[in-house]
Amino acid sequence: MVSRTGGRTQLNADSAGNPNRLSSDAAGDSPPANETPITLTVSAEQAAVLCGVSRTHWYTLKASGRLPKPIRLGNRIMWVRKEIERWLGSGCPPQEQWEQIRGNRKT
Repeated sequence: MVSRTGGRTQLNADSAGNPNRLSSDAAGDSPPANETPITLTVSAEQAAVLCGVSRTHWYTLKASGRLPKPIRLGNRIMWVRKEIERWLGSGCPPQEQWEQIRGNRKT
C-alpha cells in the first residue's frame, strides 16, 4: 500500500508481505495495524540493516566504491530499496561492475 504521511510516500505490505493495496492517510485512511510500511528509498542506516551490516561498515563500503550509487532527495542521501535488493541478489559487486550489470538489464 502506498501512503502519504507528513509529505512522505510509503509502500505498505499486508500481513503476508504483499504490496497490494493503495491508501492515503491524507484522505483519513490509516493502514491496518497488521501492515508493515515499506519505503521506496532507504537511508544509509536502513540500508545497512537491510544488508545485515553496521552503519560504520556501510559507510566504509560506500567510501571504497562497493555500493550502488545513492540518490539525492533534497539534502538527504538515499538508496533505492529495489536496487539494494537487486545488488544483494547479484552478489554485491563493486559499484563499477554493478553499473554494467544494471545497464545490461535496462536494454
